[in-house]
Amino acid sequence: PMPVQPMKTIAAVAITEELSRGATSAAGIFTGGCVAIFGATGFINSLDKIVPRCVVSGLQLGLGLRMALQGMQIIMNSSPVLGAFSCLVSVAFENKPTALLLVILGFSIALFQFFLLL
Repeated sequence: PMPVQPMKTIAAVAITEELSRGATSAAGIFTGGCVAIFGATGFINSLDKIVPRCVVSGLQLGLGLRMALQGMQIIMNSSPVLGAFSCLVSVAFENKPTALLLVILGFSIALFQFFLLL
């Protein structure tokens, strides 16, 4: 019923806040237990009625923006030219599967660099 997916939220926070493996595992176990209990007791439906949609949307927006900023920082620190190229390709071909093309391009570049090191 609630549009926030807890495990994706944990992953987003773990990436943006650079949480340790232990902290991420503990958060996943705790969240899984809460979701199981809330689902089994039906409390999740009550919680869905209590929490306003604007709060849920705000959480989604905030986590999405943090992930986008973290991604931009990683791109700018590793290869600004490839990052700019990736953004341009994504915008130019917005209705095409650009993510797949960019993954293939990135894999090709990684292979090329690997063979240069041999």
